[in-house]
Amino acid sequence: MSDKTGGRHLLLEKKIRDLKIYIGVMLRHYPRYEKFALANEIRINVVNMQKMVLIAGKKYHKKTDLRDLDIEHEMLRQNILISFQCEYINEKRFEFVNKNIDEIGRLLGDWFTKL
Repeated sequence: MSDKTGGRHLLLEKKIRDLKIYIGVMLRHYPRYEKFALANEIRINVVNMQKMVLIAGKKYHKKTDLRDLDIEHEMLRQNILISFQCEYINEKRFEFVNKNIDEIGRLLGDWFTKL
């Protein structure tokens, strides 16, 4: 690869895509009244993260985009926590999703420190 990231964005992109698939299935079990509120917000968080990784991977100056991605990442983490506290997801799903979100955060942090 010609940029300094060494393809970090490709691994991050794959992890977000995998998370998007799992979350899509998980959100089907939310209560009807939350499908257009919290569930939709979670979908938007993941789509925005996916888009921001693609944008940052194509740019030369990435710092601002990675900060925005970090904010969206934290919003996703908070929305998943709210889902767990409202008992829309069980502990097992929460731990699995949270583990994947943590891994995405580590990859993002690694990418950010390499700039």
